[in-house]
Amino acid sequence: MRQTFPKKERLYSRKLLESLVQNGNILNQYPLHIKWMEADLKEKVKARVAFAVPKRSFKKAVDRNRLKRRMREAWRRNKQGLSLSGIALLLVYTARKEETYEVIERSMKGWMLKIAKKS
Repeated sequence: MRQTFPKKERLYSRKLLESLVQNGNILNQYPLHIKWMEADLKEKVKARVAFAVPKRSFKKAVDRNRLKRRMREAWRRNKQGLSLSGIALLLVYTARKEETYEVIERSMKGWMLKIAKKS
């Protein structure tokens, strides 16, 4: 399977994003805060994902963009481990300091296992 992150996997629908924030399940796995819910996705994809890094914690756009790139890369390389399909995800970086890619990837794998056990 190709490890890509195409546009059809990105969560950009405002309606779905608002619904996710209001009604989604919460999961914390340092340094990430995950909101997720099952959704009726029109295209056949495992999940639609959005990434966020708060400006309050990281004032410089360079730092926020670096962390989002790390989260996207960890998602791209580990999304095959997600056993569910048809879910919407919002991944928010909550740590106050910049963590390495390895820490973010470990967190990504950890919450994927937790979601699989809950469902």
